[in-house]
Amino acid sequence: MKVLVCRSLGDYLFDEVDADQIEGVHWDDESGGIHKKSGGHALYGYLPYAVVEELNVKCSGEHNWGNNGAKICIPASANKNEYKEGYQYLVKHAEEKPKSKISESRPEGWGPCTKTILSILSEEENFACERGELRKRIKNIGYEVKTFRGAIKSLLKQNKIMTEGNFSSPHQKIILRKNTK
Repeated sequence: MKVLVCRSLGDYLFDEVDADQIEGVHWDDESGGIHKKSGGHALYGYLPYAVVEELNVKCSGEHNWGNNGAKICIPASANKNEYKEGYQYLVKHAEEKPKSKISESRPEGWGPCTKTILSILSEEENFACERGELRKRIKNIGYEVKTFRGAIKSLLKQNKIMTEGNFSSPHQKIILRKNTK
């Protein structure tokens, strides 16, 4: 069984390894090497530096003290199709995946902030709301302001909402695109 590995989430250099070669499989939100933090947890494990230095991944070898392994990332997004079996094998050998920091700070009984925003907009006249008012309503539910900002960015990127006006203005209009919920 093969899997694709890289050094951290967001890397674009991947290489294939045997799943059985990877030791210490666990969920983490911090890479090895430069200790890059990510917003969520990904599957990580360790390979001998001699193996990693031969792979097409970002690894300088600077942390090779002779008796340790290089921490590598095994991202779910890369391990589809012929790599899915190896990925699922490694997931079974890892402890339970921790909840994300965002979901832990979510108000009890509420789903993701993005879905709450879409629901509010779908109930509004003209499917629109001013940014300041929407932020106030989201905050009153119990979401953090930074979660609101991230949700707005995500919804814009997904083309589920559009905006009119300056993003720093509380009077900016946030508008639900048609056929979106």
